[in-house]
Amino acid sequence: LGPARWLHSSESIMICLQPAVNFITEGFASLWRQGNYPACDGLRGLAMIWVCSFHAVERFASTSELGKELRNAWWPLALPLNGDVGVDIFLVLSGFLLGGALFEEYSSKGSINLPAFYAKRWFRIAPPYAVALLVSWMIDQPGMSKSGCSQYWWTNMLFINNYWPTWCCWKYNLCMVHTWTIAVEFQLYVATPPLFALSWFLSKSLPKAVSFSSASFVLGALAWLVCCCRRAAFVLLEHDEEIVDSQNFRTPYVFTLYRMAPYAAGLCGGIAVHEYTKGHWTLWQWPAHIMAGISTVILFLACLFGGEPTYMIHSPGGAWYGHLWQVSLLQTAVHRPCIGLATSYLLVLATTGNAPRLQAFLAFRAWTPIAALSYSMYLLQYAGWTLLLLPAYDNFIKERLVGASLAAGLATAYFMPVLAILGTLPLAILNFVFIERSSILISRQLLAVRKETALDAPCAPQKVADSTV
Repeated sequence: LGPARWLHSSESIMICLQPAVNFITEGFASLWRQGNYPACDGLRGLAMIWVCSFHAVERFASTSELGKELRNAWWPLALPLNGDVGVDIFLVLSGFLLGGALFEEYSSKGSINLPAFYAKRWFRIAPPYAVALLVSWMIDQPGMSKSGCSQYWWTNMLFINNYWPTWCCWKYNLCMVHTWTIAVEFQLYVATPPLFALSWFLSKSLPKAVSFSSASFVLGALAWLVCCCRRAAFVLLEHDEEIVDSQNFRTPYVFTLYRMAPYAAGLCGGIAVHEYTKGHWTLWQWPAHIMAGISTVILFLACLFGGEPTYMIHSPGGAWYGHLWQVSLLQTAVHRPCIGLATSYLLVLATTGNAPRLQAFLAFRAWTPIAALSYSMYLLQYAGWTLLLLPAYDNFIKERLVGASLAAGLATAYFMPVLAILGTLPLAILNFVFIERSSILISRQLLAVRKETALDAPCAPQKVADSTV
């Protein structure tokens, strides 16, 4: 009886645990599922690696003598230190995917289900973000997260932490300093449905020649142009050449109005892909090749010079560029918006089959799990440092760099992102499987219940026509 009872108990336990096992198994399996546009996975994975590399290498360059020497030379570390451009790639992807989906919904239905849209966005972003905030409050991490999160966690959850507390002069301890980008994205999500509503109104009010797609594309292009104009006004009218010798651009660096151009470019790209696949728009081949070449050059310059010259001109190796202050101001005004435009254009070519090699590279299956984990990786990257990067650096690497060659320092600089990503990976997987994916499933269930309730509700009585009229 003993073994039989034990076997029965084991079977009962397995039956009870089976739903949890299935949930975890499905969560890991979902890491490998590609979306409608596989090229977006590669672009998202590259952006995540670039941003995480920027933060890890910047840490090494600011805390190590060899790192400081390499940073002063600039060019050896130019590629990772310009990794903040990855944020612009994230914004392009958000505009491309979200704008394209909303445009398709508006085109087919003539309206957008706003409660469902905002609920999906909140459940997609807020729960994993809240867990990362909790981790930041519990663990003292780089970026003054613990003390900052005790005071200003509410600004993060309201998605206003790119405006308050102010970034100017670093007067405050910031909570998860890197999450200002999430605030920018969420604010742009909020603004996107009204933009399409205005486009729909214009397409119905203006002459028939103005279609909904044309109105939406033009408004997206105007949003891109407004961002360019605001950046130009800041550097020319308010600070002029003083921006080269100061860090005045730190404050608007995180403001939505100054960062929305890549999102607007992505939104226009999503509309263009939708219209191209429907056969409504065409692509001329020879101008496409020229624009692809220009876009490639813009992104190559971004790898060398960054979105703004702020980091470069404060290193001796890049000080010469600061003396060309007119060029520096021009870059500050228009380069980052052009980076968004170039990224969006190449993404359009890839997703429409007009750049097959680029499509094959970005759609490579290995990018899929990296892209799926990108949000959690981005949120928890500093927490991941405390697991591997900082212990390995402080206890093993740092002392061995004393008196080492520049080559050893350069190898260490490019090894730091590997440690940062490997340390963050376990936390990101846990956050994705148990929190991020769960919140997405919950939002789907709630919206499904709401839809069923609306369908089951009794219809309102029809108004009976007056027969005497």
